[in-house]
Formats: sequence, structure tokens, C-alpha cells
Amino acid sequence: MSHQNKSKPSKPSWILFTPRTGSTYLARTLNTAPDTQNLFYEWLNERNLRENKTTYEAIKETLPRHGKLSYPQIVNSNTKIDFIERKYPGIKFIYIWRRDLVATALSTYFAKYHDVWILLPKDNYQVQKWEKPIPYNEELILKYYYSVTWSIRKWAEMIKATNKEVLPISYRDIFTDTKNTAKKAFDFIEVDMPDNWSDVPMKSQQRPETEEYAERFKKKLSQMGKKLFIDCPFTDLSRGNNI
Repeated sequence: MSHQNKSKPSKPSWILFTPRTGSTYLARTLNTAPDTQNLFYEWLNERNLRENKTTYEAIKETLPRHGKLSYPQIVNSNTKIDFIERKYPGIKFIYIWRRDLVATALSTYFAKYHDVWILLPKDNYQVQKWEKPIPYNEELILKYYYSVTWSIRKWAEMIKATNKEVLPISYRDIFTDTKNTAKKAFDFIEVDMPDNWSDVPMKSQQRPETEEYAERFKKKLSQMGKKLFIDCPFTDLSRGNNI
């Protein structure tokens, strides 16, 4: 495939994800290209759906060609995304996942506890909120664990049902191999990666309690016979693009 003189993505493309997987970082990366600026924003999330009382019909009417979307239950209570396919034939999906279910559940718990989702060093108020101690609440962490595993399974079911092209991207590779991962994402949506793209590594927001809480929660999951890790749900659809 020739990648010369590419402009805006010729095909609709969406980032699907579960929270705390590096989706915001990847979206901001894709938005650095002149022809994709501000295309990949979070079109709808759990909070604005609740606060604005958005209806399903309104969701379908306002659906853009490009964007990012988290929880699958926002799309349709019947776990279908066929209306996206009908509105935008040929749509492509980038799916971001995180293999470590314990880390994802804990990260979600920490973020929700202080309502700090993106930590910017220059934002002293956010840093102060983030640094406050957080108690261990096994019930809530388990709730987020179930939410994460359910979302991964449902996204897989929905996308496989549409038989659309999907690029799976792991949190680990966004974190450890940022530039090559970004290049794969740009190639997938058929947009040139900016020549002046700055490889700013994604930084972990690990809290001091993380290791202790992770060990406690792993013991709980082991007692329950639950998974600690999950493999890529889209290997059979990745068409050689599996990361």
C-alpha cells in the first residue's frame, strides 16, 4: 500500500478501549498530525452520558467519523455496534487493551478515588490530590476488575460480530515502544506520521501503595480462581498487526 500524499483518514476510524490503558496518550499522538488534529477525542463517556442524559437516538445522530469510546455499555445495552457500521461502512477500529488485569483495576480505583485521570506535573492541584493516601477497598477494586474484564469481552464480541479490521495495541507497547507503536497506528489509519513528531515516553503514575495493594488483590483473585492476566482478544482479526 502506498502511503504517499495521505491526507485525512479515507476510512472512518475509532479507538475503542477500557479505562487506564493509555488511550488518551495514543489519541493525543494521532492528533499531532496536521490532518488528524482533534479528530480522536473522547466522543462520549460514562460521566457525560449520565450528566447530560443523552439518549441512544441522539448518540446515533451525533456519531462522528472518528473518535474514541470507552465502556461498551455506552454504545448499546444490547452490546451491538452495528449502527456504527451502517453509518460508516468500511470503518476501522483500534482497540487498546492492558494484559495486567490487577494493574488496570487498581489504576481505575486510584483514579476514581481522587478523580485524577491524567497527571500533569505542572498542575500542582492535581498532583496534591493524587499524592493523598488512598485506603485499600477490596470491594471497590473487585468491582473495577469485573468492569474491566466485562468490557474487554464485550468489545471483542461486538467487533468480531462486525468482521471489521482491527488493530490491537497493548498498554505495554505504548509504554515501552512508543514510537514504533505510534507508527503502526498512523499506518493503520493511513495517515503520515509527522516528521517532527516528538517521542515523549508515556510515564507511569504508580502510587506508593501499588505494590502492596496488588499483592493483596492477587491473593484475593487466586482464592476466587479468577484471572490475573488476559491475552489479546483480537489475534484472529489483527491481520498481522497484532502488537
